[in-house]
Amino acid sequence: MKDSPLYNVNKVIVERGLEKKYIKFSKKLNKLLKEKYKKYYIGLQLYQNKIDSTLFFVIAAYKDVQGIEIAAVEIGNEIREIYEKEWGDKVQRISVFRFLDYTRIIPPQEN
Repeated sequence: MKDSPLYNVNKVIVERGLEKKYIKFSKKLNKLLKEKYKKYYIGLQLYQNKIDSTLFFVIAAYKDVQGIEIAAVEIGNEIREIYEKEWGDKVQRISVFRFLDYTRIIPPQEN
C-alpha cells in the first residue's frame, strides 16, 4: 500500500558516557536525511532503554514510492559512512529489520 511507511530497525549500543552525544547526533542525522532525501525519507524514532541507557533502538521510516529500493541502499551506505566517521568503534549498530529484505504481506490499513 503506497500510503504506508516502510521501516528499518537498528539496535545501537553506545559506550557509557556517550548517550547524550548520541541522542544529539541522531537528531542532527535525522534532519540531514530529511532534507537531503525528502522524496524517500520520512524520519526516525529513537528509543532509549529505561534500564540500560547505552542501548537504543532506531526506527527509520521511508516512503513507499517508486525508486525507494535503490534510494534506500544509497541512504544506508551514507548512514554507515557517517556512523563510521563519527563513532568508529564507540558505537555498535546492528540491523534488526530492513524492509528491503522482506515482502510486506499485510499493510497497516488492513488491520
